[in-house]
Amino acid sequence: MDNIILQKGLNMGLNLFNAATMIFKSNKLCHSYIEAISNSIDSIKERLQSGEQFTPKIDIIFITDNDIISSIKIIDNGIGFNDKNFKSFQTAFSDNKSLSGGKGCGHLSWIIEAKGARINSTYIDSDKQYSTVQFTFDKDFENSNEVKVAKNIIKEIKTEIELYEIVDTNSYKQEALIKHIISTFFHIFLEGSITINFTIDGKEMVLNEYFKNNVIYKYDDEPIKTEITNNEIQCKDIITNIIRVSKDFIKSSKIILSADNRAVVE
Repeated sequence: MDNIILQKGLNMGLNLFNAATMIFKSNKLCHSYIEAISNSIDSIKERLQSGEQFTPKIDIIFITDNDIISSIKIIDNGIGFNDKNFKSFQTAFSDNKSLSGGKGCGHLSWIIEAKGARINSTYIDSDKQYSTVQFTFDKDFENSNEVKVAKNIIKEIKTEIELYEIVDTNSYKQEALIKHIISTFFHIFLEGSITINFTIDGKEMVLNEYFKNNVIYKYDDEPIKTEITNNEIQCKDIITNIIRVSKDFIKSSKIILSADNRAVVE
């Protein structure tokens, strides 16, 4: 296809990899794919806020070799890497998601826990046309990589992020990966408005169905409202939900503090 160079490099004025290693001190697979899923959820919410009618969906695909994860793909039909979101991505510690607790540095985990990420995103541009942006985000991105954009390629809003050459060589079982995803985005599964598919080595399941059949035992729809007040913090209308889950999913009671529909502290 005919591509034009949108921008070469980040020109961020910092050493990207050094900044990443200061934030993410371990290359254990933990943050990177969770960050990608979180971005997909945010992108879908942004598209829903526009009033557009569509069926929200996220596909999470793990490729392994003898239980060693080699790559991960996260595909969604959210609003995509439009001008605003792409500019935010280019800006380390962007405040684009500050109101929902975002620090603007989560995607730096992609160059710590993997060699990098390949991004391919089709979105509606400022001219109301479909545009596709493609680039690779790695430790040398601010110096060498080219970002390419082309118009009228695919008439479908879709973003694919591939984390390639995963660094962590520990083996991960399917159940552990599923539990990590569900426990992190518990509210999203309770809400049930986004269909989340999970595939590992070609075997696919709908995590929403897994959640209903294997996780939730009882959910009280009437939340308890309370507030916290001390010398430093005053929080009103804190919503507490008590949920009983399968003992196969969680072995002991937990208190999970969440914000913006995402678990923050467990």
